[in-house]
Amino acid sequence: MARTIKTGLEYFPTDIDLFQDIKVRKLIKHQGGKAVTVYILLLCLIYKDGYYMTWDEEMPFIVSEQTGFEEAYIGEVVRCCVKLGLFDAELFGRESILTSRGIQERYKFITLLSKRKAVITRYNLINSEEKAINSEEKAINSELMAINSEEMQQRKEKKRKEKEFAIANNAREGGSDEENLEEFFAEGNMQHLAVLQNDFGLNSIAELRVLAVAVVNEWRLAQKRHSDYGDWVRHLIAQMRIKSRDRSGGAGKQGAALDPLGDEAARKRQEATAQRLREMDEHRKKAVRPNFNVAERIRQELAEEKR
Repeated sequence: MARTIKTGLEYFPTDIDLFQDIKVRKLIKHQGGKAVTVYILLLCLIYKDGYYMTWDEEMPFIVSEQTGFEEAYIGEVVRCCVKLGLFDAELFGRESILTSRGIQERYKFITLLSKRKAVITRYNLINSEEKAINSEEKAINSELMAINSEEMQQRKEKKRKEKEFAIANNAREGGSDEENLEEFFAEGNMQHLAVLQNDFGLNSIAELRVLAVAVVNEWRLAQKRHSDYGDWVRHLIAQMRIKSRDRSGGAGKQGAALDPLGDEAARKRQEATAQRLREMDEHRKKAVRPNFNVAERIRQELAEEKR
């Protein structure tokens, strides 16, 4: 039986200048700072199942239960978000649907990054030209904006053949970790890698690669296998996110720099280890010293008997 196609996301990126967005600033001004909590929760609920959600009579209670805010206040925040353009006003007024062009574009970007098909059919707010372009073609076009149409077509054809070869190779052998790493960190993926770097709070693509290699090395020890390249990428990103949270002291703050207390915590652990080693060494010396005193007394008694 064919596997059910997954439509929801496991995570979505958040811009570090979210609070500088004029729409968010107006939302805070009109509804207070806690309105941002409602807005972020709505995004989580939307991306959990795809790129839109229906705002029915049950949703105010659900959001109220998860935030602790009154249902009436939740309704005011949603209407304010629609009025400010954070959600599409026409779809909300006509069919009570919460979505936006930005939400759909981010959805397509994340599904592209995880090598999944991004199909947006219902409530599509992306223009007709973009509708005709699938996820892979959109990524290629973004790299070739400065190249004329003939060169672009050649690159697209080459990319298609390379992907067909990669799929055939994976079908035969499953693809090696080294080959998958090279493809994952290919030059054409730099834009997407930069998003992951920012999401994990790393300082460079090099750090991102070190993190990926660490995950792959653990897989090798555990002899972990993946069904195809897409499965490999999804597990890699998930494990890298866990490791980046561990490095940041469990803060798990996406789209921001790693927790600066992480280095301090590591330094304290090192100092504690060094102190423990010193205590163990001192204990060992104390344990040896009585044996030394006994031997000395025996030598003194033997010397007196000789006299």
